[in-house]
Amino acid sequence: MNIVALLDKLAADLTTDDRQVAREPEGLAFQGQLFAKLHQEGMAFRLGADSPAREAALEREAARGRDAGWVYSPASDVGQWPTLAEQALAAVYRP
Repeated sequence: MNIVALLDKLAADLTTDDRQVAREPEGLAFQGQLFAKLHQEGMAFRLGADSPAREAALEREAARGRDAGWVYSPASDVGQWPTLAEQALAAVYRP
């Protein structure tokens, strides 16, 4: 699956009746707030600076921490992207 198709699928899978995930050119957003974005040869996910999700993601060998609570996950770790995208959405979604 190519990256565009994967982003489209993630947006569709994360959208529910009460939350609409937008597929932006650079990644995924909720109410205009980007929470997952293309970065280098992978994706960066906004998990929150001190969140347990960020700490768990950083335990993965391939992941790297970025500023402001973002975690980079390379394409080789694509199997983790749906989980990371869901966790990143949870960090910005306020019902």
